[in-house]
Amino acid sequence: MRKRNVKHFLTKPRGRLENTETNMTFFMPRTTAARLKEIAIAENTSLQQLIAVAVGEWLDRRSA
Repeated sequence: MRKRNVKHFLTKPRGRLENTETNMTFFMPRTTAARLKEIAIAENTSLQQLIAVAVGEWLDRRSA
């Protein structure tokens, strides 16, 4: 079987360039998902927005 250059697939832009969002599928423990849902409800925000903020903050800390 031929090896693929995965980095090429991850960095190559596809589709419309004006679309700045992408779909992602990931898995997490049920307890973590339940805690995130509770926090999202308490802050009156969607789970998607909560995860986007959390990942953004984690990336900022990691690059600093």
